[in-house]
Amino acid sequence: MSAADSKIDQVVSAALDVFGRYGYQRTSMELIAKAAGISRPALYQHFSGKEDIFRAAGERIADELVSAAETAAAADGPSADRLYHALAVKLDSTAGLVDSRFRRDLIAEASARLPGLQASMKARHGAVIERILNSAADLDVAASAISAHDIAVVLLDALTGIAQQDEPAEELQRRLRQLVSLTIGSLDHPAQ
Repeated sequence: MSAADSKIDQVVSAALDVFGRYGYQRTSMELIAKAAGISRPALYQHFSGKEDIFRAAGERIADELVSAAETAAAADGPSADRLYHALAVKLDSTAGLVDSRFRRDLIAEASARLPGLQASMKARHGAVIERILNSAADLDVAASAISAHDIAVVLLDALTGIAQQDEPAEELQRRLRQLVSLTIGSLDHPAQ
């Protein structure tokens, strides 16, 4: 990794923490520079502004989230556990990085400012969920009235709603576990 890449990585790491603590609106270039341990002019050598840093942070989160979902999908274990863990990576990333007061704000800002990135992340994450559903020997997805793709989209939409709630991480995880149980239950015994 070059020195410039290392500095960019340092800034993005600091920015993730700052956005998580203050939300998008209250985060300034000054706060990011201070957290990264560099001057504002040095920050502008690598990024054009706050939205540029927000994009870089979003790209990192997307890549890490999809990578973690793929790891969960490849793990041994029941389909329900693999599905839960592949979905929970989104909760884990937001609950671990973002103050609960700013979850909804940051998701809304990402949707408004980074729609292409949001769509790409959702498609990539959805593909992982779809693979779990299609490869699950204990589920009868083919007999379902809903395709694996559509089930994955609905799960991710519901997960976004869960992730936006101002609740402790344990409660969000419990709700996700219930969502997975409902989904698996409907696929274990598809409607005739």
